[in-house]
Amino acid sequence: MTDKLPDPLVPAEVDLRGLDYMPFFGNHLFGSDFNARCKDAEWRAGVTLWWAAWNQQPAGSLPDDDMSLCRLADLGRDVKLWRRVKANAMRGFVKCADGRLYHSFLCKQVLVAWEKRVQERERKRKWREKKEGQNADGDGDKTGTSGGTERGRDCSVPADGKRSEATGMDGNETPTSKAVALVGKESATDIAVALRSCGLKISENHPEIQLLAEQGVSKEIVVEAYRTAVEDRGRQAPPIGYLLPIINDMRKAGTKWQHAKPSATMASAMRLESMKS
Repeated sequence: MTDKLPDPLVPAEVDLRGLDYMPFFGNHLFGSDFNARCKDAEWRAGVTLWWAAWNQQPAGSLPDDDMSLCRLADLGRDVKLWRRVKANAMRGFVKCADGRLYHSFLCKQVLVAWEKRVQERERKRKWREKKEGQNADGDGDKTGTSGGTERGRDCSVPADGKRSEATGMDGNETPTSKAVALVGKESATDIAVALRSCGLKISENHPEIQLLAEQGVSKEIVVEAYRTAVEDRGRQAPPIGYLLPIINDMRKAGTKWQHAKPSATMASAMRLESMKS
């Protein structure tokens, strides 16, 4: 009788994609058995796999498949080489009940980063709601501050607040009076044009653009998500995958973004881009 596999070390929804760094604990690494026992090729493959795991979902895990691991370790199709380095490169990973491999130490850092990301997304959501409420009442100042409450500094960990599946879309949401799905009738081309007008170079054939069109997300929502992502990343242009969890949050928030319209400047740029396409 085989022993029961442990439960996954992080929840299934934990997704850190879009976070451009992970912690590097030098004393822990260089004092570890991994560092002491690994040959150069094993060490390189192992560290590469940590970064790959950081960008998987759930974060901190890897698929239990040699071909996939070979590619994630940056060894291409050289499965023979992968099998030679596998034992030491995979030190610290354990197989869990969901069939995936989790790195125990890395997963602890994943949970810290995830908590910060969710908290920061929630803080920014509340700040935006407060600012929008002030603007609607006509009594907010230009800085969006009131009563000593201000936007504050960005968290050290960029936030995406994602609490859903890898696509960033729940797919089975039911509109209600409090949370109306934010949908439109735009094609993938419409969405790509809107993003290009913001400065993001992307094709309508990109799979995630196709996904947004299939989900019926309006281009106005995509543009708003892009602006939020730029704010999160300190004005750096975000990858398209960074927008999906933000769009999911906006869909859950419901009517606050339902009738969002692009600015006159944005609308003009979108028309120009459409004429070029």
